[in-house]
Amino acid sequence: MFAVAGAGGQTGHATADALLATGQPLRVIVRKAETGEPWRRRGAEVAIADIDNADELARALDGVTAAYLLN
Repeated sequence: MFAVAGAGGQTGHATADALLATGQPLRVIVRKAETGEPWRRRGAEVAIADIDNADELARALDGVTAAYLLN
């Protein structure tokens, strides 16, 4: 499982797209549920978290192999 934060931005979106295109399991990390809904429809898991909150981010990253985090 890969996690991508910032899937709404240019590089995060491109990274998430590439992972989905190659059939990789993906979890996008977003601040608002509605932002993650298009990704959920495409087959990604969605984690709601503020990356400035260590506890929320830790929960969002639980069980992932690698993460793309751009702040």
